[in-house]
Amino acid sequence: MKFSIKKITANVLIFALMLTMLTGCSGTSGGNATGSDGLRQVYTEEYASETIALKVGDTNITLAECIIDLIIQASAYGLTTENADTQGDNIKSYALSDIRTTTIISEIAKENGCTATPGDIELIEQFTDSYMDTYKDLLPLYGITRDEVYDAYYKQVLYQKYENDERNKLGQEFTVKNTEELEDYTFIEMYQITFPIIETDDSGNPVTNSDGGYNTMTDAEIAEVMLTAEQAYKDLASSGDPEAVAEKYGVKNISQTINGYLGGYSDEMNRQLEHLENGKSTTPIRQKLGIMIYYMKDNNDTLSKKFYIDYKTSDDVEAAFSDLETSWLTSVEISDEKDLIGTVWKDIDASQLALNMEKAGD
Repeated sequence: MKFSIKKITANVLIFALMLTMLTGCSGTSGGNATGSDGLRQVYTEEYASETIALKVGDTNITLAECIIDLIIQASAYGLTTENADTQGDNIKSYALSDIRTTTIISEIAKENGCTATPGDIELIEQFTDSYMDTYKDLLPLYGITRDEVYDAYYKQVLYQKYENDERNKLGQEFTVKNTEELEDYTFIEMYQITFPIIETDDSGNPVTNSDGGYNTMTDAEIAEVMLTAEQAYKDLASSGDPEAVAEKYGVKNISQTINGYLGGYSDEMNRQLEHLENGKSTTPIRQKLGIMIYYMKDNNDTLSKKFYIDYKTSDDVEAAFSDLETSWLTSVEISDEKDLIGTVWKDIDASQLALNMEKAGD
């Protein structure tokens, strides 16, 4: 069976592996010979587990752990014998970055009391079994044992768990903050009928001129549009159906339902909206692109308010978490000259890995 090659991030692949749950068995072997099936033994268990490839902060990373992550990256980004010469170094770079990130944040997680629950342990066991089954013929060639795969996933789950916990904390903090800040805001839902006063295409979209601006109608033409809008306003007052009015005057394709909050518009528009009841509309308001009539659908739109709070909170969390993650990763000095031990990492042969993955997948 061929390995599933998908160009997705390694972290996603880790969790996707749990879902595949391919059947098979794990094993280990030693030696340096190339078998009749084309598979080549690269490392023994003893060498892979005892050789330190790099050091991240105060944590030693074995060659075995490096190979475990490298296999994930190779599968995720489609390493093959055809592209190994051009992509091999990139794949190794992705793996090195992932190992450093996982190690730094998992260590910070432990320092802050983050531990694996029984449910986490069960998940780690499932990830480990899936990985062992997926690469059952490949792992013995690199001296990789189940315990080493388990340890790698333990770090990965701890890292993800801690990040999720910190995101949730930020989410709770910003939800409270934004809810308090927007408590006195009144959100509204309106239907906007638009009568353009600039040149538009057949779809009603503004057409830009050679200067990048809009071709505005003459004053006389705008006056005619205002008369049309005023008649539409009268029709709307009697019908109470803004979409039908927009259809009647041929502007439905550029009219729409919009959401916002009182105070967030121009002075004139805010003045007209402030006490506008549901089912009522503003008189025509001239704006940059057209003359607008706003029909109030909901002058206390609590759903829009909640959506806005959630949306703002999400943006705030992403910005704050990005800063937090940067502070974590920069808390440990990272450099190839400082971290890599001897030539162990450099000597990992991506081309041979690609060949072994293809042969093991036959």
